[in-house]
Order: sequence, then C-alpha cells, then structure tokens
Amino acid sequence: MISTIYAHIISHTHWDREWFLNSEYTNEWLIPFLDSLFALLEKEKTYRFILDGQTLIIEDYLQQLAEKNMDVTSYKEKLKKYVQQKRLFIGPYYLQPDWQLTSGEALVRNLLIGHQISEEYGNVMKVGWLLDNFGQISQAVQIHKKFDIKGLFLWRGIEMEPTDINSEFLWESPDGSQILSVYLLSSYRNAMRLGEYKEIFKERIENEVKKIYPFATTPNVLLMNGYDQEMKPDNFFPVLRNTEFSNIKVKQSTPEEYIEEIKKYSPKLKVLKGALYSGRFISVFPGVLSSRMYLKLLNHRCQIELEKYTEPFSTINWLFTGMYEKEKIENSWKMLLKNHPHDSICGVSIDDVHIDMEKRFEQSYSLSKEVSMNSLKQIVSYIDTSLEEDPYIIFNNMPYKLQNKIITLKTDEKNFYILDSHNNYIPFQKGKDGKIFILLNEIPAMGYKTIYLKRKDKNSKIKYLNYDKVVTKKNIIENKYLKVILNSNGTLDLTDKINNYTYNNLCTVIDEADAGDEYNYSYPEKDVIITNNKNKAKIEFIEKGPLKVVVKISLSLLLPESLTEDRKTRTKILREMPIIHWVIVESNSPVIKIKTEIKNTVKDHRLRILFPTELNSKHSFAGSQFDIMKRSIKQKKFDDTLIPDNVKRIIIGARENKPITTFNQQYFVDINDGEKGISVLNKGLTEYEILPEKNTIALTLFRAVGWLARNDLLTRIGDAGPIIFTPDAQCLRKMEFEYAIYPHKGSHVDGMSYYKSLEFNIEPLIVKTDNHIGILKDENNFFELISENNSLQLSSLKIAEKNDGIIIRLFNTLDKKVSGKISTIFKIKNAYITNLYEDNIGKVEIISNNEISFKVEPKEIVTFKLDFDMKNIIKNKNMNSFYFKIINRDFELNIDKDFQLYESVPLILKEDIESEQKRMKIIEKKLEEAKKLAKKLENKLRNMKNSDKFIEIQYEYHKIKNEIMSYERAFLEAKISVILSQKKYLETYKRNTEDFLHLIKKIKSELRELGYLLNNARVNKRVYEYIYEYYYQKYKSSKNIGSKD
Repeated sequence: MISTIYAHIISHTHWDREWFLNSEYTNEWLIPFLDSLFALLEKEKTYRFILDGQTLIIEDYLQQLAEKNMDVTSYKEKLKKYVQQKRLFIGPYYLQPDWQLTSGEALVRNLLIGHQISEEYGNVMKVGWLLDNFGQISQAVQIHKKFDIKGLFLWRGIEMEPTDINSEFLWESPDGSQILSVYLLSSYRNAMRLGEYKEIFKERIENEVKKIYPFATTPNVLLMNGYDQEMKPDNFFPVLRNTEFSNIKVKQSTPEEYIEEIKKYSPKLKVLKGALYSGRFISVFPGVLSSRMYLKLLNHRCQIELEKYTEPFSTINWLFTGMYEKEKIENSWKMLLKNHPHDSICGVSIDDVHIDMEKRFEQSYSLSKEVSMNSLKQIVSYIDTSLEEDPYIIFNNMPYKLQNKIITLKTDEKNFYILDSHNNYIPFQKGKDGKIFILLNEIPAMGYKTIYLKRKDKNSKIKYLNYDKVVTKKNIIENKYLKVILNSNGTLDLTDKINNYTYNNLCTVIDEADAGDEYNYSYPEKDVIITNNKNKAKIEFIEKGPLKVVVKISLSLLLPESLTEDRKTRTKILREMPIIHWVIVESNSPVIKIKTEIKNTVKDHRLRILFPTELNSKHSFAGSQFDIMKRSIKQKKFDDTLIPDNVKRIIIGARENKPITTFNQQYFVDINDGEKGISVLNKGLTEYEILPEKNTIALTLFRAVGWLARNDLLTRIGDAGPIIFTPDAQCLRKMEFEYAIYPHKGSHVDGMSYYKSLEFNIEPLIVKTDNHIGILKDENNFFELISENNSLQLSSLKIAEKNDGIIIRLFNTLDKKVSGKISTIFKIKNAYITNLYEDNIGKVEIISNNEISFKVEPKEIVTFKLDFDMKNIIKNKNMNSFYFKIINRDFELNIDKDFQLYESVPLILKEDIESEQKRMKIIEKKLEEAKKLAKKLENKLRNMKNSDKFIEIQYEYHKIKNEIMSYERAFLEAKISVILSQKKYLETYKRNTEDFLHLIKKIKSELRELGYLLNNARVNKRVYEYIYEYYYQKYKSSKNIGSKD
C-alpha cells in the first residue's frame, strides 16, 4: 500500500476570448491580468503558470499595449524571459478550438502557428490542453503525436464504466497511435483560489485528494488551480510553506512534469479508442453542432477557399515564379482561426460575438479569394490559348481526374460549337438566359483543360461522341444511373438502377419544436411535429435537356410562431415559412444535387431533411477530420442509478441525461448493407442523426433558439452558461443549404463516398481569357495522386513554412495499408516525409525525377516535403496584356422575389425587454432574501461555537452563502441580458435616430462595467461551490448521512 500521495497543483487560467462579452471588452482584461501575473512571478521566484495552452492571448495582449501607447518591446521581452525560464507556459496551440466543427487542416494550422509563436518566445509546452472543448475527435491523438506532444489533459467526452473510472488512460487513434492522457474528472477548477481561503487551505486539499485519489493509477493526483478568465493568479505559496500534511506531499507542478511523474510508475492503463463523445459525466453539448448553422456554413466556405483553392494555386504559381503571398495567406488563416474557439464556432455566445465572427469570416474569405485570383491570373498567363478563338480554361483542384463533369457558362452567342485542344466536339445544352451546360469527359488532376467556343458557319459539320442523356417525362427524370419521381408533396422517390433498389419519400421536411438553448436541443413537454407529407408543392422545370435538368420545388410549411409562454408546447398562432428546393440531375452522374433555400419566419424550432433508407444496417459512416467514423445506430443506454456515491461527488457540471444520438459529420454521412448504400453529401452541414425507423438519415439544416443557456431543458441536467437572451440565434434570415444524394454499389468504401463528397465540395473554377501565347500547353496536370479507390485524400498542398519546398499532406481513409503515387510536371530534387511541424523524419525515393511512390498505414496522416529545381523560374510577366475573368461556379439564384411576400415574426419586441427586466427583479428579490437569511445564520454562529448544532448551522450558513453567489451571478447575467436586449432593439428599429450613437456608447460603457463584475461573480460562485462542498462533507461526516444530491 502506498503511504504517500503526491498532490500536484497546476496554476492556470482558462481564457474564453469571447462568450458572454465580445473580445472588444475581454481583451481589455489582459493588461491587468498579466500585470498581476508578472508581479507574482517576481514575488515568488519558483511560481509557474499555464497560459491555457494558447498563444493568441499574447497577440491580443500586445495589441492592447500598442493601443494604449505602452512599451510593447519591454513587455514582450518580459514574456520571453518567463517563457524561457519555464515559468510561464504557452502553446502548443494558437487558440482553444472546437475540434469537431473545424477541418482537420485547420486543427493542424492551429498547432503549427501555436508552435511558431511559442518558439519565438523560447519554449513550447509539449502537452495537449483540451480543457473545455465539447467532445474529442478520433484523430486527436495522431495529430498531437505528429507534433511530438507528450501527453494530453482533457475533460469532456470521456466515458468509462462508473465502477471502473481512472484519472489516467491511454487514448488511441484509428491508426494505432497512443498517448498518455489525464482525465480531469473533477474538472479544471478543483483547486481554484486556494490561497484566498487560507483558513481551510489544508482541509480543502485533503478533501479534494480524498475525493479523487481512489481513481488514480499512481500515487499522483491533480489539483487544478484556476478557472475561466481567472485574472488574479492564486498565490498559495505562503500558506503552503506553513502547512504540513500527514500523508500528502503538495507541490506546484506543470503539465509536463505531471505526465513524466505518471510515466515513472508505468501503470497498467485502460485504452480508450477513437472519438470520445459521451455526455454522461459531463456535457458535450451536442446541440452546438446545429446552433447558428449559418456560422458553420460560412466557416466551411472559408476553409474550402483557403485549403482547396488559395494555397494550391499559390503553390503552383510559386513553382513557376518563386513568388508567394505568405503574409496574406497567414493573415487569412489567423482571421479564420479566431472564429474557431469552442464558444465561437459552436454558436454559444451572445449575439454581438457572432456578428463579429461574420465580419471576420468575410475578411478571411475576401483575402483568400484575392490571393487565389492573383495566383490564378499568373498561371493563366503562362497557358497557350492561341489554338482557337474564345478560350475558357477549366481548373480542377482535385488531385484526381474529374470525369463526366458538367460546367455552366454564359454567352451571348447564338450559333456556335465547342472544341477541346484535341479538336474533339464537346456536347453542350443551351439553357435559359444565355446559360450553356457543357459535358467534359475528363479534366486533368490538379490541372486544367481549355475549351473553345467557335462560331458556327454553314459548312460546319459536327459529330458528337455518344453520351448518356437525361430524359424527362412528366414528373420523372432519368439517366443511366437513376430514376427520380417528383412527388406532389415535394419529396422524391429514387430508384438506384445499378442496385435495382428504390428509396421513397427522400427530402421529407420535418419541423419540431426546440425548447433548448444554444448548447442543447430539447423537446418540450408536448410537441407539435409538422412535415410536408400532406402539402402540395409547386413543381417547375427550369432547365430541361439531355445534359442537365433543373427542377424548382416550392412549398411552404404552416408553423407555430414560437413556443408558448411557459415553453411547454408550441403556440397555436401560425405563420408560413417558404422553402425552395432546386433539384439537379445531370448526364452520366449518380448524384442528385439539391440546393434548399429557406426564409426562416418563426422561432423555437429545428428543421431537418429526412432520407428514409430502409436498409438493413447497424451502423452509419460519416466523414470526420482525417477519418471516416463508424457509429452504432442504436446507442447503448445507461442507468445512472448504478453510479457510485464517490463518482457522483466528481460530477459537478452539466450533463446529458440520455445517450447522444446526433453526431458531427464532415462532407458526408452514409448507410449501407454491404451490397448497396446511400450517402448524403453536404457542404458545411455539420449535424446528422440516424432515426431507427426505416434507418432514416436526418440532416439538420438549422436550429432556432433564443437563449445562450437555460436551466429548464428536458435533455440536460444542470446549467451550461449564463442565461442571456440571444434573439439572433433564432436565425430569422434567408439561408441556403447544399447537399446531394448519392446511391452506390457496395459499402461506402466501394462507392468512394469520401471522394464523391469532396468532388461535390471542390467545384472546378472557370476562367474566361483571350488568345495569347504561353509556355504551357492548353491542357495539363500539375500534380496527380493515384491510390486504390481514391482512398488517399489530399488535405493540403502548400509552401513549406521554411520556404524550402512544398508540403503535400494526405490521409488514408481505409482500415488497411494503401499504396500511393504522386506525380508532377515539375522536377523533384529531394523528397522527404515529415511530421506535422514539417521537420524531416525520412527520405522518400524519387522515380523518374517527377514521381514518388509510398505506402500509407491504415488511417494514417502522412506529410511529404518536396524540394524542386527552381533555377528556371519565370520572371514577372505583364499580366495587363491579356483578358482574365473568373466565371461563377454555378448560376446564381435570386431568392428575394420568391420570399419577399413572407414576413418573419419580429426579432425583438419591447415585451422581450420588459420580460428580462422582470426576471432581473425577481432574482434581485431572492438575492436580498438570501442575504438576510445569511446574516441571521452568521449571528447565530457567533453565539454557538461550543454547541452540538454548530457544524450543522455552519453548513447551513455556507449553503445559503453558495446560493447568494448563485443569485449574484444570475442577477448580473440578467442585467447584461436586459442591456443587450435594449441594444438589439435600438439596432433593429432605431438605427437612424439622432441619439442612436449616444445610446449605444452608453450601453457599451455599461457592458464594460457589468462584464467585469460578472466575470468576478462567476469566479466567486465557482470557488464557493468547493467551499460549500467542503462544509457539506464536514457536516455529513458528523451526522454519518448519505451522499449529497
């Protein structure tokens, strides 16, 4: 039996850059926070502090110094001093992202930038710090390992058997990578503000150690000394120096030291595999996957532009010219990453935060597009288009050849035909408003193809090769793969001709009440569910021809305007919400593309699209970061009555009361029975659920809720955050969603669902140019990736961070080893395999100067660095001498004329403000009553120190003090909610009044003051939970009673 327990205190802050206030205010707290930290570091020469695993904090801090005309250089040197002394720990991240809602490449860049900034200051904390992100992805371990991270600290998502919980475990990624992980089972605040409550310092530590030691696998336990926006680093050193423990050795430690201490004992650890996404012990807030869906769509657009267009085009241009707009690309990445913290991209903040996010998304996207256009224009200038008149260049940014692709152009020409560079006649279809749809049998991989529109004369004899044609007959559309029946209610019946299988009622629209908040969907006590099953849709053929059929399906749902006042059901007042589906069926394609446009006119609901499959399968498969996730359709139920008392003591936060059934996806979700299957592809739609009835894929379009957090949900136990009114989260706006239906043979692997989903997302870019001489032929491929079933996918093509080559990052989507080849038109000098930080770890054999071959392990992420002969780079060319214009990727749809007749419910009313004011006054009254009771108990305690009832009254006193802290926090939350509601009302209805700017300035001043007070109140409330818990345990021991509720 071990006689001594080693308690490691890690001092830290968890810094939410924006949440209940936007960064305009919270960044102002950085100067006083770091001033107090520097003072403590000077006072206590061995004190150490963890800066939340972030480096953006430092950038924001220096920006604040600059805005106040303070000496930035001297403060920067002070930071460097403490970082280099390993007393201030920064990195490994740029910021704390949500790992589920951002791309795999964005997660890599977050770590890459975090490492770069940390190294500039002298040291990188080589420990993963996943304190508060809402669930863990399957490849998190591999990503960290490839940055040489030594261990991970995490809280949310972990589930073990309640009778067999450990605070340390091995976490394994699908590729087999393992990393020692520490489960913060008692949260990241279990030893906050130790020095502030000196009188019970020893007892608190003993109580906490007693609570968590039974779960330890070694004699070491972890005491986390910090909390959210903790602006006063806790100096517990003086009291620690004067405190003795009988069998506990207490010291301040660091995450790296703690990991090494665990390793010394070589404990036998259980292995947890893959994604960790259970809310049984602490919430993962599954509702964030669909909260403010418009943010997820904007994020997707920005990620696709940066990863799939900006960087590849810039890299190819660099190989020709040696020029690369590195600073602009990095700025675009940083702007985008600033929207990735868990409280930001998850959509769980106040409205002002998300308004700021929309601006940052636009800045990132505009900057990326500018760089894309600059690079593409340079590349186009090298292409010889002198062969024929009226050239168009089609760029394919996929690393694989595109086949049977239909593109859309516009022209005023009436009589013409289309040729490619081989003088082949290309089939096309004339559409409305000058549109032409062109069938390209092949576009080279990561390359381009040039076509020419030639004027037709009387002698022109044109012969097309045979091609599959789309046939329409009444409400039926057919090609060689599909037969689609357009039902009168707006749904589709799809026959997969290859598998001779029919799917009925696809694209059923279902609307349900949402009585939840930004964190969690919640059904009300009594729901009213509405579908389009009995509706009559208006069906119009907009384009009808052998290559492409476009159908416009218009319908509207009569929906309740909101929940009832008591939030138990939906109101009987109804309002129409319009929906338009644009259904596209193309020649030679097994994919049905759908664009759904909606004007959301009502509140408090969730809208989903259903795809009943009736396939016999126990699992779904969905795209994820560097992976394809396999999930059980029927989730295993749990019984919380089996949780032992000692485990109940550590469950201190909100949690989900049932197994989670809604999951994250990237690009696609699939159900198959091994012989046939169906994938629903998507552009940026992040949530799905498989409904057991008919194994129906439910694709969430959006959730509309009006609160940051609430405490009356039926799907969550406990509070998630401040109760603040957030009318913008109702999503009363026009929205556009793109997805596709793809039936296939065999499994999702046989059907290449991941590849098909990327093909759906990465559309060819079309450039209109003129005839000009160039050094490149008019059809070419720059890079090509070859692998079995296209199972290797490209994550990144970019310039190496040290400008010494290019980076090509791939990942294997399969559970088996895959051989691959990369070929290029450029001459390769050297080829290396690197880690994710781009350090060379081995050489790769070069074949014939322009090709490398390799094998990729199952589910492995692999990064190559290729070094090229840059002797013959092209000097700048005058690009003003030729015509260049990027054509729209598809025709734009004007939805205003369709939706202008539909009015939304008001975003905010004066009654909403009055309701919040009333709530604030009720809390204020409860606060005053609690204070009076506390005063009575305090007086009582003074006169009964030797009484048998002392411990009981002491407990009652601290219980009411804990309630006071709760009311103080709730009062300030309500007050901020009132002010934000007033601000929203002014911005909505009074923007053009004379006193608008004056009133907004006054409100901002109030928010600045109240935000600071609320932050302190939140810290005080959280620390007092531990004070109360200590006195409760003391009282319980004296009475020998059962566990706390």
